Amino acid sequence: MLVRAKATNAIPYILEAASKIKGFEHSEEDLSLYMVARINSPTLLVLMDLTEEGDLNGLLVAERSTTLLTPEIMVVMCYIDPKAKNLGDIFMSKVEAWAKLGNIKYISAMTGRGTEGFIKKYGFKLRCHYIRKTIGG
Repeated sequence: MLVRAKATNAIPYILEAASKIKGFEHSEEDLSLYMVARINSPTLLVLMDLTEEGDLNGLLVAERSTTLLTPEIMVVMCYIDPKAKNLGDIFMSKVEAWAKLGNIKYISAMTGRGTEGFIKKYGFKLRCHYIRKTIGG
């Protein structure tokens, strides 16, 4: 069940996902404070996929921002359970639709090791550890 989270009751799921991401270095306190302040913002997209039992299959957090005077959607956090088939495709299609809705042409993320398959599959180009994708036109 895919839902867009807009309330603080999603924060425990966000913290759970963060604990499963290798190299995610923000404290639970900092992440909780950030999410409490931003969870209902129109510039934040929080997607969660839950099993029927309420267990977390995956979570994506993206934020509309402007870098170098160019609006973009920055994927700031993503966790997908290895058993969740095609969830990456679903998340990316939702992020792209959200970007198109706001007439935003770029999706970006910071990346670490082990993401080469993701970069290639979804058409990103690696620039140091910053990846960016042009969508539409």
